[in-house]
Amino acid sequence: MLKKIFIILVLLFSFGTGFIAKASELEIIKELNLGKEKLSNVNLLEKISTAAITDVPSFSYTVHAEGAILIKDNISKIMFKKNIHQRFFPASTTKIMTALLAVENCDLNEVVTVSKTALDSVPAGSTRAGVEVGDILTVKQLLYGMLLPSGNDCAAVLAEHIAGSQEKFALMMNKKAAELGTEQTNFVNPHGFFSPNHYTTPYDFAIICQEAFKQRQIRNTISTRITKVIYKNKNGQKVVKTWVNSNSQLKDANRFTGLVGGKTGYTSEAGHTLCTLGHYKGHDYIVVIFKDGAHERYKDTKSLLLKAFKLCDASN
Repeated sequence: MLKKIFIILVLLFSFGTGFIAKASELEIIKELNLGKEKLSNVNLLEKISTAAITDVPSFSYTVHAEGAILIKDNISKIMFKKNIHQRFFPASTTKIMTALLAVENCDLNEVVTVSKTALDSVPAGSTRAGVEVGDILTVKQLLYGMLLPSGNDCAAVLAEHIAGSQEKFALMMNKKAAELGTEQTNFVNPHGFFSPNHYTTPYDFAIICQEAFKQRQIRNTISTRITKVIYKNKNGQKVVKTWVNSNSQLKDANRFTGLVGGKTGYTSEAGHTLCTLGHYKGHDYIVVIFKDGAHERYKDTKSLLLKAFKLCDASN
């Protein structure tokens, strides 16, 4: 009798333990599934959040330029790309970086005297705004002389004023480029005159333009078609200059809704280059065009911007 009772107790204990074990396993599995569900929901939210930040309509298009990129607001929103990580020579679009450093490191009303050293550093065959040794201008006036008629002389004067020499300014340019996150960019001068060691990519330069175009003074300058400046020469005599923007987009016949302005460039090695800012329905659009034709760069840029604006309308 006692033996039977013992066997029954053993069986009940085993069954109970097994039941508890099974119940515990079910609870663990339930918790694991709940955890997986929560994790899945978090991942889904992260994906939705990321998409909301970076998702932007992109499109295909045939451009004449060998390298091109169009971004909306920032580099994470690329709408069009062609050879965006290939190296190109930027030519005078380089001056966008020089302008950025000038605005960041100078007061616009700072007075600058043009030195012989600065002008002697300008390569023969350069485009010039026509400043002379001893001329006294403000930083703001030099910006206009650099960005409108594309004066290499004004770029050299600004570089010397900011850094003390062209070489030290190039170091500043490269330091700034690296801080912005570029990886295939190297500058050796402030104006973009050809050097095999002076290069960038459409992707990198879009990053630089993105930062530069945040500056109100740069936006105002690149959107100016023509300006008159008055300053004094070394003898104290008044000098009057009229500087016209080299960017043909700004001519009345060529303007279109959403265009702000930009910077042109050309050397035989670089071809024709153009960096443009558009602003449409609260968003900035930046186009970088490298290695293009003289007229084709404008056609490519306009086509890309109008296509982007159309997509903007369709998404609203």
